[in-house]
This record gives sequence, C-alpha cells and structure tokens, in this order.
Amino acid sequence: MRRFRADCIVVTPERFIRDGTLVVDEGVVRDVERARPASVDREFKGKVIVPGLVNAHTHFDLSLAPASVRAAHQGNFFAWLREIVEYRRRASLEELIEAVRAGVRESIRFGTVAVGDITTIGLPPAAWHPLRGVIFGELLGTGSDRIEPLKQQATRWLTAAEAAAQRRGRIQVSLSPHAPYTTASTLYRWAARQCPSIPLSTHLLELPDEAAILENPAAADNSLVEILKNYGVWRPEELWPRAELFRFLGSTPATWILAHCNYATAAELHPIASRVCVAYCPRTHAAFGHARHPCRTLSEAGIPVVLATDSKATAPNLSLLAEARAALVRDRLEPTEALRMVTQLPAAALGLKHNGTLVPGSHADFVVIAPRGPVDDPLRALFDPGARVVATFIAGEAVFDAELR
Repeated sequence: MRRFRADCIVVTPERFIRDGTLVVDEGVVRDVERARPASVDREFKGKVIVPGLVNAHTHFDLSLAPASVRAAHQGNFFAWLREIVEYRRRASLEELIEAVRAGVRESIRFGTVAVGDITTIGLPPAAWHPLRGVIFGELLGTGSDRIEPLKQQATRWLTAAEAAAQRRGRIQVSLSPHAPYTTASTLYRWAARQCPSIPLSTHLLELPDEAAILENPAAADNSLVEILKNYGVWRPEELWPRAELFRFLGSTPATWILAHCNYATAAELHPIASRVCVAYCPRTHAAFGHARHPCRTLSEAGIPVVLATDSKATAPNLSLLAEARAALVRDRLEPTEALRMVTQLPAAALGLKHNGTLVPGSHADFVVIAPRGPVDDPLRALFDPGARVVATFIAGEAVFDAELR
C-alpha cells in the first residue's frame, strides 16, 4: 500500500479533495482520504494530483519530422500535405519507431498516460511502452491494385501486434481508414469487420474541399482533387457520398473516433452520437486558419467531443494542457468541461474503463501539477499557463519525475 499526499486531489472534474491522500495498492486506486496520515510515501506540497491525461488522437510517427514540415504550411494545408507525403516516403521503419518513442517520452513529460495513436502499419506495440491506449494502423488507398495488398499487410500486422500487445496488457490494436477522400469505402467496411469490439478511427470533414468531395465525389473539382490526381490516387467511384458515409458509421458494431470534424454538423452527427466521438485539436485547427470549431454546438447536441494534440508536424508539442488552454480561450470552455475533455471522455472513447478519474477501483494513473500560485481554484490553477507537470505515474509507478531527476 502506498500513499501520495497533495494540497489538492482532483478525483473527477466535478469533485476534488483538499489536503487529500491518494491510496494506491497494486497499481489501483484504493481510496482518497481526507484525513492526514501519520506517514506518506510521497508528499507533493503546494501541488495538485489529477487523473492522468488521455490523448485520443495523435500521430507519434511524425514526432521527429523536420521543423520545416510544420513551418511549411503557414496556414496552407496543401503545402503542408505535400511536405508530409515527401517525409513519409523518405522515413525508414526504424526512424518511425524512434519517432514513436520520442512521442511517448514527450507525452509522458506533459502528463499523458494513454493515447489513441494513428500509426504506420508495421510498427511494434513495444514502442508505445509504458502508455495505455489503442494504436490505430492507418489504411490509405484506393484502386484494386492497392487495396488487396494493403488488406494482407494490415492482417499480418494485426495478428502480430495483437499477440505482442496481449503480452504487455496495456495497448490494444485497431485500424484507421485515413479519410473518406483517400480510402476506398470497401476498406472502411473491411476495417470495421476486423475490429468489431475495439474503437476505430478516421479523419473526417477536416477541410472545406473534403466537404465538397463528399457531397458528390464524381462531380468534385477543387485543389484537393488536383493533389489526389497528381499522386494518382483519385478514384471518385470508390468514395463515400456524405449521407451514405454517416449511415455506415452509425450501423457498424464498433465505435469511431472522428478526428477534426471541422465542417461537420450536429444534425448529421446527432443520430450516431452513441457510436462516435469527435477529437478536436485546437492548436492545429488554429494553425490552418479554420473557422471556429463546432465543438460547443456538438457537445450541446449530446455528441462527445475531446481535446487532442494531432502531431508535432502541426503543433509545437504534445501537451494536452496546452490544447486545453487554447480551447478555454478560443472556444470559451469552462475548466470543468476542459478537464473532462482530456480525461473522462477520451478514456471512454478508447474503451479505457478504468482511466479518466481517480475513484476507487480506477488505474492509479495520475499527474502531479505545480500551479504558479495558491490552489484557491484547483481547475483554473491547472490550466494557468504557468502551471507545470512535475510527475506522471502509471499503475502507481513514476514514469516521469522532475523532482528526482
């Protein structure tokens, strides 16, 4: 039995205990005590303990992309896309594995304990240790010459990755059709059949040009279509029309994490609200100059929305707290809502039943944060730009500890 004391322990976004003690046994929260015990294993004076953060949409394999990739776009998605395609063509499997490891290290340093990571098929689950979560092998392709080999490659990876993940016990594997303008509808159906009980992920309605393609793929003619033609992957006859895509998402047995949804509406997502979760990346959204994200409208309509980091190819770092700070200002979120969007809601979307809170029985995955000033309002103190993560614990063990470095 181990005890961790702090000036404040946030048990859930709605409940916190001042001068509390977190009691941990065998990697599980046993209790949060109000009484001050005679002795503790660690005392975090002047600090706050909060549930470990959960990042439901990121791309760790871009963590070591050159700074020029992020600088290239300057608000231009298509310039950025060309840079990303070229980077992926050059990067070796070993380089991508090291990028994932770099993303894991940085995420832990910023308080993340679990992720939904979109990754290159072929990477070993061991690269994500010690994080929890789901790794989504990305499917990107149209045309029969591409689809069948991709299915075979993905099947081999799923089999090997599932076996490796089961041995470690913290990571699950699934699939992610990239987007409805780059991935044939048959691949979406196939992916859903392969992973009926684990969440899947896809990028959806990120761009105005994408929205135009989905309205009528055969008639679409815009900058995104031109890029797809240049890369030889434009197959409008294989793509979903918008209404049919939403019917499919609502009919599959699996649930879906929908990345971005910058141009989605509450009316089309509401009928499938129980099957989906929207991952909103505030700093990436701002970097590309999109109109205000519909996160508040979607939330008010009962559609789960979470905050996520996207990647270091679009944002300065992998800090979920920084994403929440951006959303507090840009989208006028309340601190309680913002904390829920980086803990409870993404944990639920990833199927992590024992993450997102510090109630008894949950995983002892928590973050220690040093506010800039007194902890009069714990949640506002967490999101103050001067607050910093000083330790991250997974299963009760420190995986990052600035005080002991």
